[in-house]
Amino acid sequence: MIEYTRQGQMELHVPYFYTRTIYNFQYLITDDNCKAILIDSLKYLISKQFINLNAFVIMPNHIHFIWTMLKKNGNECPSASFARFTSHRFKVYLREKSSKFLVTIQWMLVIGNIDFGNVILLQ
Repeated sequence: MIEYTRQGQMELHVPYFYTRTIYNFQYLITDDNCKAILIDSLKYLISKQFINLNAFVIMPNHIHFIWTMLKKNGNECPSASFARFTSHRFKVYLREKSSKFLVTIQWMLVIGNIDFGNVILLQ
């Protein structure tokens, strides 16, 4: 039986298919530096044994993972840590790259304005 849960309610030690989209499907992840931010964040979570990553796909405006949360990062779910860290790093990178570009997309980088996509519990 497939059970659907919200992102903040993912259980530990259970594999999930996870999708995260950039708000309004903007093509933010076409930039190789933004891809590196995503990969660095995943590497960190793996190295600290917060997640087990089985598969991932990076698309121009969204990502897919099959992963398992192994433990919380303090009081925070690893998926929330991933979202917060990558959003902040995107914002810093874009601010350094071009303030004009940042002004046009800054509204989509605030954590509360990113579409969290779908999370499906795999049985």
